[in-house]
Amino acid sequence: LQRKPVWVMRTNLPFLFSGTPNMQLEWSLGHKDKWSFCVEGMWSWWTFDRNDFSNEIVYGSVELRRWLGRRWRHHTLSGWHLGLAVGGGYGDVEWKSRGYQGEAYSGFLNIGWQGRSGRRKQWAFDIGVGLGYAYVPWRRYTGSRLFPKGHEEPQTDHLMWQEKGLQHFIGTPHVNISIGYVFNQKDAGWRRQRAMERDAVKYDYRHYRDSVAAREKFVEDSTKIAHRLKEK
Repeated sequence: LQRKPVWVMRTNLPFLFSGTPNMQLEWSLGHKDKWSFCVEGMWSWWTFDRNDFSNEIVYGSVELRRWLGRRWRHHTLSGWHLGLAVGGGYGDVEWKSRGYQGEAYSGFLNIGWQGRSGRRKQWAFDIGVGLGYAYVPWRRYTGSRLFPKGHEEPQTDHLMWQEKGLQHFIGTPHVNISIGYVFNQKDAGWRRQRAMERDAVKYDYRHYRDSVAAREKFVEDSTKIAHRLKEK
């Protein structure tokens, strides 16, 4: 039985390469490797060139996963999974003084697959897509570049608002292509696989031993019967 939860710490590569550091933390629930809980968070607060460029994102989500298939054939936290997740956050993205600001609240069904690699199966690769709904109120603005350098307005006052709206999005509000490290990788699935290999060796030996014993007994019984017939 699994006595310690298996932990995986991952990062979502598309967000990381776009300049948004993020972290996913997932751990197993129970001893049958069927459930896990995942927490995701991302944070970036970059501004450049007198606020003409910005990437400000704060987002978090929680997800309950159900692992599919015959779990004794897989390592813990590996294989196909279904997850139910909810999340929310704030974003402000600006490019050459043209930007959008808003919030996002989403709920989605996550479908994905996670594999393990390495000599000790310590690396995890998770790929998935979320299908669901997102509620996104947004504002569009233009940043002001009219202030002389050294006499800029405060950062919160440099925006000139143009319009606002509300988006109801149905589709794929979440995409996951992540890589991470597994803690307690000598988990129940790994122990079960090793135990199955040992049992297979034992079974082969016992089968061979029983076959030899049965053959010897057959020869012995045949010899006794032959002697009895000869005596008669």
